Amino acid sequence: KPYQPSFNAGYSSTGTTGGYLVYDDVTSSTYGRHNIGGHYSTSTGRFTAPIAGRYFFSFSGMGDSTNNRIMLRLQLNGSDSIFASAGSAMYGDVKATMIWNLSAGDYVNVMARTSFFYQNGNSVEHYFMGYLLG
Repeated sequence: KPYQPSFNAGYSSTGTTGGYLVYDDVTSSTYGRHNIGGHYSTSTGRFTAPIAGRYFFSFSGMGDSTNNRIMLRLQLNGSDSIFASAGSAMYGDVKATMIWNLSAGDYVNVMARTSFFYQNGNSVEHYFMGYLLG
């Protein structure tokens, strides 16, 4: 299904952040980045469902070197749903997955609840991906 909605975005920005994460790299073939159908926005960090169906999502992030807690949340239409956190470890890694039944126009994004987010401009440590299951 070459036109099935699918995206794999990496976070290649640098600096400390909190709030909505905008995973901006959808072109690096080294990490399989892509945005089939263009339904993921590199401006807003949202994936918007083009049609109703069951969708799979996954995200990953890494804390910084301050031994603080990193907290990320997967949101559906702006409401927190999946929560992942790591703490008390340098470069703590968080990952989560979710399958949702979405209506056309529903959107999904990742929110950072803390600013302890490791960024070095290399999009391999952080990703947000999803695709239509059917």
